[in-house]
Amino acid sequence: MPTNVDEFSKEIDKFNKTVKVQLVKFHKDIVHSVYKEIVKLSPVWSGQFRGNHNIMIGGMDTKVRFNPAAQTTSWPTTPNFVLRPRGDKYIKGRLSKLKPFENVNITNALDYAFELEGGRSPQAPAGIYLIAATKVSFRFRGRKVRV
Repeated sequence: MPTNVDEFSKEIDKFNKTVKVQLVKFHKDIVHSVYKEIVKLSPVWSGQFRGNHNIMIGGMDTKVRFNPAAQTTSWPTTPNFVLRPRGDKYIKGRLSKLKPFENVNITNALDYAFELEGGRSPQAPAGIYLIAATKVSFRFRGRKVRV
């Protein structure tokens, strides 16, 4: 038990840092799980949809445009950074920039992504994103952050 205010303040600061580290770890685990589930549930014909999921940290740009002829995505305003589906190690490394309580969005800018989410593919008749979010929420339900 601390004997003075300075020691107590130091203990509170240490506890605060520990909580933030554990919350960010928990957040990364959830984002990574949702992303993997989305990729797994994505219907594949050419692989274009599965390879076009983006993780945006720090905000979402609602004016994203995909140019099918050039196979490019344009971002009118650049989010903090965008992750392309590359692999677990790459994604985990990039998620290392995640800060406590920072917003994360997983999107797909292809023009037919909305149709696929609505169940227009026999490979994903119930959609992709909502199913992935639901599965992961059940997986993490009741899980506690250890401090």
